[in-house]
Amino acid sequence: MPPPPPFSRPTPPSYTPKVSPEIAALFEEINGKELSDKLSNTPITDLTKAFGLNDRMLTQNELFGGNKPVFDEAVKDLNNMSSFEIARNFMYELAARYNWAANEDRKKQAKSFIKLVRRRLG
Repeated sequence: MPPPPPFSRPTPPSYTPKVSPEIAALFEEINGKELSDKLSNTPITDLTKAFGLNDRMLTQNELFGGNKPVFDEAVKDLNNMSSFEIARNFMYELAARYNWAANEDRKKQAKSFIKLVRRRLG
C-alpha cells in the first residue's frame, strides 16, 4: 500500500476589497518617460521621513480629515507592510473611509501619497 500523500494546507486567496471606479483610478500607475519622472520614482526607505512639513500637513488635512493620530498610525502601518499589494488593500479602505476621490484636490493629494507608498514598497 502506498504512503498517503503529504498534507498540504490550501493557500488562502488574497483579500481585495471591492472599490468604486473613482477610488481604483487613484491607484493607476503612470510611467513617465522624462528624466524628472524617473528620478521622482527612486525608492525611499522610510515613509515617515519622506514627507516635508508642508506635505505632511497637506496630506493629513486632505486625506485624513486633519486627524493627526490616524495619519501617523496609517503611515507607520504602511511603512511596515511587506508589499504594495497589501498596502493597496489597506489604502483602499482608507480611501473609502475618508473619501479621497471627493474632489480634484483630494485626488491629486491621494495620487501623490500613493506614489510615495509605491516608492517605499515597490
